[in-house]
Amino acid sequence: MPVRLLKLHLTRTDAVAADDDIISFRTVSEHPDLIKVTVEYAATGTVEHSGFSNSFVFSRGGAYEYAMTLIGSLIRDDDPFEQLQLSSAMFPSVIYRIDHLEEPEVRTAIQDIVWTTLHTTIS
Repeated sequence: MPVRLLKLHLTRTDAVAADDDIISFRTVSEHPDLIKVTVEYAATGTVEHSGFSNSFVFSRGGAYEYAMTLIGSLIRDDDPFEQLQLSSAMFPSVIYRIDHLEEPEVRTAIQDIVWTTLHTTIS
């Protein structure tokens, strides 16, 4: 049975759940070294994929690189989300303001949680 390892929940200023994007990282039952990533796009009508979801499969290392690339891009977004909630199967949920993601201590904490979660076998 697939296990949700990690969820990145991106929230906008007005705190309307329909405006949130959610990225989930789950194990693949038949292939324990693969991670299925599903992106649920906000239903705001502001993007081509609005209200839809896409899924793709990575190695554990590839899933980590995808997460770090995504988190890095949030800093430079011209229409930024306000917060990132990071929910791990191994750690308590934490919430970071997007404008704090450039701080080295914040980036290191996120990297440590994501790497540890994606490189651990959780049942």
